[in-house]
Amino acid sequence: MEKLHELSEKYIKEVQLPADIVKIGSCAFYNCTKMERISVYPKLVEVGSDAFMNCLNLRSLRMCAGVEEPTGLKQLLAQIKWQVEVSFEQEDGERGQFLCIRNIMRVMMSSDRRIFLN
Repeated sequence: MEKLHELSEKYIKEVQLPADIVKIGSCAFYNCTKMERISVYPKLVEVGSDAFMNCLNLRSLRMCAGVEEPTGLKQLLAQIKWQVEVSFEQEDGERGQFLCIRNIMRVMMSSDRRIFLN
């Protein structure tokens, strides 16, 4: 019989938040040291302090939205102090990728168009 574990920091590798979530509370993912990826929707507009404290394996942030759609990306990145790849994916299949290194963000969308953000 497979041993079941409670949902806790050392077992969480990937999180996909529901589309109607508007806030991530302070320390929500505290010490989720194995978490590598989180997916969020554009309704998320507030992220509490230290929401991702000690989540140093978090390397991928997926926005289920279009690149030009308003999102809580700024609030999310304010809580992630290390390099993380941000991807945008919307229902029509359009995608964009960003590589965020602290306060420098390089945006890579496609070979024919590039956008740079501060």
